[in-house]
Amino acid sequence: MIIECSVEKNAQNKQLNVMVEDSFPLAAYYNDMEHFAARQIPWHFHDEMEMIYVKDGELDAYAGQTCIHLCPGDGLFINGGVLHQVIQTSKDTCIAFSFVISKNLFGAEGSVYDKRYITPLITNHNLPYMVLGKETASCIESAYMACHEESFGYEIIAREQLMKVCLTILKEANISTLSYSKSRYPEDERIKQMMNYLKTHYDEPITLQDLAHHVNISEREVQRCFKRNIKETPMQILMKYRLMKACELLGTTTFNVTDIAAQCGFMDASYFAKIFKRMFHMTALAYRKMMQGKEPM
Repeated sequence: MIIECSVEKNAQNKQLNVMVEDSFPLAAYYNDMEHFAARQIPWHFHDEMEMIYVKDGELDAYAGQTCIHLCPGDGLFINGGVLHQVIQTSKDTCIAFSFVISKNLFGAEGSVYDKRYITPLITNHNLPYMVLGKETASCIESAYMACHEESFGYEIIAREQLMKVCLTILKEANISTLSYSKSRYPEDERIKQMMNYLKTHYDEPITLQDLAHHVNISEREVQRCFKRNIKETPMQILMKYRLMKACELLGTTTFNVTDIAAQCGFMDASYFAKIFKRMFHMTALAYRKMMQGKEPM
């Protein structure tokens, strides 16, 4: 099953549409970047590991403070719990396939696969991400196509291909020069708490003072924390989330635009219309028509 990604999240800023089930513990996503505000998948995190393959176009993926430029055929592993975002850099189309994968795909909890390989990998804060070689990245594409076609045995094929990727990551992890500073980890958690607050209260007026009180720091430190870690202001993050929620409602409901604006925290429908058109280069109604008439590859 392929999911056209809209990256809905819960109060912990974790993706809600990560449809990882015990029976088939992975979710495959088709990401058409033109469907996102400013052609960006905004900052988020989830406990599961993620693997990305760029089919068309170019994009910048951010894992924490590190930017990784990806071109067609490139692949990227993002470890569980790592804050990340994706931004289209090519002028035209940009399509990426991605998997969000429960560790149970590789073996039951407590098994040798879990204890010796997977749990040490996803709990390793020194490995937030890994850029994958072309051959390894092609396994992600093969797994995606298997899920898309859903021919007999596609679950086995997808698991086999993703296990190949995981094995490569495990082999290279010991010699990787990538690092994730443990000294910054508490600040990462603070960022997550503040983003949690933004996502919980996105439909309400939010001030810097609200965020500061939530994590018991000064308003100035709130600004510094966001600038140091994700190079965006809290209000920029809030705006992207509100627009993302609006996109979800436009594509999945029949609510009118004024009601959607109000539900997403925009008190002025005219302002919402202006911002939406600036970000998507189309009206909200045109976006609704596009989304309701388009099927993922």
